[in-house]
Amino acid sequence: MDAAEAVLADRPVSRESAGTDARSRLLALTAGQLETTRLLAAGLTNAEIARQRNVTVRAVEKSVEQVFAALGLAGGERTTPRVAAATLYTATFGDPATGL
Repeated sequence: MDAAEAVLADRPVSRESAGTDARSRLLALTAGQLETTRLLAAGLTNAEIARQRNVTVRAVEKSVEQVFAALGLAGGERTTPRVAAATLYTATFGDPATGL
């Protein structure tokens, strides 16, 4: 199954093995969750992500909650789960806006 088929099937995208626990959790996300995280890292709101993915805002909210749970992001005094997820995505895959 290629990456496009994985996204359509909402299954994990095959990636090389991860070096850290957090990276492993990120790579274990379904393709749909990973796409939501990529758009979140690009700075899109839930409504914008919903439009991009052609789903409801509630579906995005649920996906984001599942991403936070899968990544073990509960928030804290220094950062929010949304920022932490975006930072982890960017550190792993590069800036989604520039590809760098």
